[in-house]
Amino acid sequence: MSRKEALSQFIQQIHGRPVVVKLNSGVDYR
Repeated sequence: MSRKEALSQFIQQIHGRPVVVKLNSGVDYR
């Protein structure tokens, strides 16, 4: 699992739903 995928799953678990997070790097994680 890549770091990006791990971060994406981590965010989804926190919010309980798929979300798009705008990071400081300007990359959208879906």
